[in-house]
Parts: sequence; C-alpha cells; structure tokens
Amino acid sequence: MNSQNVKSEPDNVLLMYSGGIDSTGALHKMFTDANWLENHLYIHHIYLESREHRAEIEYLQINAILKWYRENFPERAFTYSESFFDSSGFSSLNSNRFPYDSDVYAFIAGNVAVARKDIRRIAIGRTKTDEETANESFFKQLERSHSIFRAVYSLEKELTPTYVFPVLEHAKNEIWQLLPEEVRSMCWYCRTPVKTGIEEYRTCGHCKSCKEVATYIVGA
Repeated sequence: MNSQNVKSEPDNVLLMYSGGIDSTGALHKMFTDANWLENHLYIHHIYLESREHRAEIEYLQINAILKWYRENFPERAFTYSESFFDSSGFSSLNSNRFPYDSDVYAFIAGNVAVARKDIRRIAIGRTKTDEETANESFFKQLERSHSIFRAVYSLEKELTPTYVFPVLEHAKNEIWQLLPEEVRSMCWYCRTPVKTGIEEYRTCGHCKSCKEVATYIVGA
C-alpha cells in the first residue's frame, strides 16, 4: 500500500492538570511553544478530595488560571473536562496511605483517552528536578501508574497512547521563571492548605512542597 495515501492517525494531546507549578508549566508550553500548537488540546482536572483537603483551593486556582489563558491566548482552542475522586473515607481505616495522585491520574487519563479516540498523547508535568532527585521508589511508583493506565486500555483495539513530558528539560525553579507573573500568583503548591474563610486559604508553610518552593521563590 502506498503510504502517501494512508490517512494519518490523530495525535491530539490530553493534559492532566492539577494547577500546581509543574503542570502549569506544561500548560504554558502547550499555549506558547510551536511544537505543541498543531494538535487539539484536551485539559482534564480531577477534583481530588483527600485528607489533605486541598481539592477546593486547587479547583478555584485552576479555574482562574484557565480563564487567564482563555483571555490571553484566544486563538488556542482547547477542551476542558473534570472529574471527582474522593479518598477521604480512608481516614476511618487509620491508614498511613491513601491512593497516590499518580495512580488516580493514570486511571482517569486512560478512561478519558478511551472516550476520545483522537487523544494519542498524555501530558504530565514531570520535571528535570524530579528525574535528578528520584530514587528507586519513585520509578517503581511511575511503573505502577503506567501499568494502571495500560490496564484501562486492555480491552481496546487501539494502541495505547504515549506519555509525554513537556517540561522535562526544565528544573522546577526554571519553570517558575518561565511562567508569567500573573500565572505564578495563581499556582497552588501547598499539600496541606489552611482554610481562612469562604473559598479562602493560605499555604501551611511547613509541608514538603511549601519548603521546596520557598527555596527558589522566596529565597528562604
């Protein structure tokens, strides 16, 4: 068969978006980098309720961020969707762990891609810093998440979409510098936010993410 007469497969991309610095860096790349502008962009956010109680503030911030990109990049079309996952009920088990975010994202990403056959790439905000500081446990966790994603596709005829990492060449502090100032102020990174009012929160200042971000944003 003449390959020139074969219709190319769709190569649209799904970004699993949390509203944190890393995934917002990936989002920004997909709005500004020519390498990502050719195909349609799907954005999916999971309202991830857990004992950390950060789902509401993340949801508020991602809506503010997406509004900013709609207004500043009106020519960049995208399709937004969202889902809800609640693991707060695990607290009654007095458990030390609850489902990893990456496992939940893998399961939902697989189902979104099954629903939209034109999605052939799944974008994740993994960074150069993640790769350089990773231990064996990190890579085992990644493989488990990928296994969950592949399992969703086990009954499908189509080839499994590919994971891609738009900001893998950037360290976390470089991603911060990459983002417009208005977007930086809207990113949410604290794992255990403190609620101060109706739809109002402040960062805790002592979780792992707060301490990490302080080293390259505040200079603490």
